[in-house]
Amino acid sequence: MEKAKIAILHPKFGKGGSEARALWILDALKNEHQVFLITSGKLDIQELNEYYGTNLNSEEFSIIQVPLPFFLQKTEKFAALRGHLIQKYCQKLAPNFDLLISTYNLCDFGKKSIQFIADFSFDEEFRQNIIPENFRKWYLSKNLFREIYLKFCNFISPFNQKILERDIVISNSNWTAKLIKEKYGIATKIIYPPVANNFLNIPFQQRENGFVFIGRITPEKGLDKVIEILNIVRRKGFDIHLHIVGGIEDKKYGEFLKKNFQKNKDWIFSEGWLGEEKKKDIIVKHRFGISACKNEAFGISVAEMVKAGCIVFVPNGGGQKEIVNHHLLIYDDVDDAAEKIKRVLSNQQLQDDILKHLAKQKEKFSLDIFKKQVKNLVSKLLNQA
Repeated sequence: MEKAKIAILHPKFGKGGSEARALWILDALKNEHQVFLITSGKLDIQELNEYYGTNLNSEEFSIIQVPLPFFLQKTEKFAALRGHLIQKYCQKLAPNFDLLISTYNLCDFGKKSIQFIADFSFDEEFRQNIIPENFRKWYLSKNLFREIYLKFCNFISPFNQKILERDIVISNSNWTAKLIKEKYGIATKIIYPPVANNFLNIPFQQRENGFVFIGRITPEKGLDKVIEILNIVRRKGFDIHLHIVGGIEDKKYGEFLKKNFQKNKDWIFSEGWLGEEKKKDIIVKHRFGISACKNEAFGISVAEMVKAGCIVFVPNGGGQKEIVNHHLLIYDDVDDAAEKIKRVLSNQQLQDDILKHLAKQKEKFSLDIFKKQVKNLVSKLLNQA
């Protein structure tokens, strides 16, 4: 029987949660189907394997590089323009495939497809609300220039919101599904992102009494709030420290944080981006994790730290609440976070109870469950064709 031709679109590879989804979908489908990866920019499979724990090689799938203007290949900016040019290119390719899958938000392929929602960057109103105003770049703010720019992008390749009704839309959390239902009136299927479980099992009490923060260092990730929270806890007499795993991707915010790093260099350690093994080594050697991004659609780094046996504190917003699902790990503001952290740090029995709870939670985010759900969904759609 001839293998189905399946195209997986991921516009550009960086180091985020949506990249893990794209790679593990490739892994899930590579043996049963003829798989193609549509992307732009640099693609180092070995480096991605190292970072995400996958074991892909270039002989198992074909890579289709989207021909973009030179200036778009060298910058992270102009994401909307890049997205619409990629969409236009994909619409030309679409007739050649039995099924197309977008692993980073919506792409109108022109035919029934699978759309994985990663975040709400495709929704301008939502995107405007998540970036703190004091760190918002002028060209990303609501103004006449941006309005003209977005209209131009849409002129290149119009986006039809009817794809929300035509296509199979996959939310990465109940929180994401609820927002889509409220704004667009569409019910979506929920598939939690894949999270590897290949962490060294170091007993909790043998770990350092410190925290780990993982993620892109941008204003919406709220690293400044993390430092403020832990500073309060330290002033109450708790000898804790913080490892930051992630690169600075916003210059203005980065300069602001560097002053904070320098002032607290005795307990804050900025590691930058690390390979998979070094990142895992830091996680498993520490007891706690923390996030401060209020509107994280899922929170892959939170799930990783839970998988690694950490107790992780998250803000009261986004899909990350579903990962920890414990009232003492979900905070409303800086003071509430500091109070809950102090309570947990002060009580070993409470720590043991929370760890037992998180051990059950982490089973929801296994690679096997993710791959099985993807395979079943793909088989169902191919059989309907």
